Amino acid sequence: MFARTRNVPGPASQSLAPGAGWMRWLIAAMVACLWPLWVAGCGESQEAGSPVDEADQPTPTIVRSGDAMAAGGDDDLLPVIEVADGLSFLEAIGPDRRIHITEGTTIQLDELPRGNAEYYRWRQAHGQEFELVIRDVRNLTIRGLGHHRADILTAYGYANVLRFERCEGIELINLRFGHDPEPGQCIGGVIVLIDCRDVVIEDCVLFGSGTEGLTMERMRGLRFIRSNIEDCTHGILVAIDCRDLRFEHSVFRDNERYFGFSFTDTVGVVFDACRVEGNLVTSFSPALFTSNLEEGEEAVIQFNGGLIRGNRFQALAHPMRMLAVDESSLGDNVIVPDPDSIPLPPRDRLPDHGQDEPKDDQPGASDPAGDEP
Repeated sequence: MFARTRNVPGPASQSLAPGAGWMRWLIAAMVACLWPLWVAGCGESQEAGSPVDEADQPTPTIVRSGDAMAAGGDDDLLPVIEVADGLSFLEAIGPDRRIHITEGTTIQLDELPRGNAEYYRWRQAHGQEFELVIRDVRNLTIRGLGHHRADILTAYGYANVLRFERCEGIELINLRFGHDPEPGQCIGGVIVLIDCRDVVIEDCVLFGSGTEGLTMERMRGLRFIRSNIEDCTHGILVAIDCRDLRFEHSVFRDNERYFGFSFTDTVGVVFDACRVEGNLVTSFSPALFTSNLEEGEEAVIQFNGGLIRGNRFQALAHPMRMLAVDESSLGDNVIVPDPDSIPLPPRDRLPDHGQDEPKDDQPGASDPAGDEP
């Protein structure tokens, strides 16, 4: 492209040409070698003690949801808020988040200041007794950290421990719920779910003296996994106009007295590998499992595997055809016209509430029938 030319040096330039060419070659080689190091050095962080731009500050901790029933999808990235006291717990309540409660924390709801917020309110139960209501929340996980469950308690006998209204994608994990510090004859239940959808209760203990462990109305989609309902004073659970309730590897024990599992206009109920033991259902209820429905495949309560033993009742189910259970799941139950007149047979029991048990012995161990004598 270009014509080649040849410079003819004069006398002075002839004497300098050889040295000048060598110097130019040396400079070019040094630049080529040092250039990458100089560029890398420009990208290093500021020296210690120099001002840091706010944009360089760490962002809040974010985790990926690993729980299967989060309403927004398994892959949602949601912020984690860790709390260690009741007031921080209240302030953290809201949608699209994970609340982690520090191991060993006790949240005493009756001691918290009452005030309405966007996502919770205080419902008057009786006189000066109030219960916490979480409302209109989607995609909320409340998880107790560590081996020992966090406690969420109330001393108000007329109040339910925790009530959810119009919520979706709720997960309660590794928690204890109950009436404390003075057990007695309560009028309120433990967990109440009203107009909720897609709720998971996992590795939890719901204990009395609450009237019943679970109260559900117009509930759509429950998974109750490796959890206990125990020591309640009126019954085990109530479900009204509910659909798709699944209980897996869970234990229902030592509850009394007016009903057991009470289902009204409820379909799609399944118990998988659960243990039902030591419960008393008096003449106030016709059976341990009751339904107002008399026909329909969806309405049949499925009890798959597991064990029903050491209970006292007038009948196992009413109507009997609405409970599908294998005879191998039935243990030493006492069926009498007047259940109050016959003492319960002696049997083994896991430690109360599973509070200090090894994980394998905690609520809903993988082999619920394995400790049968």
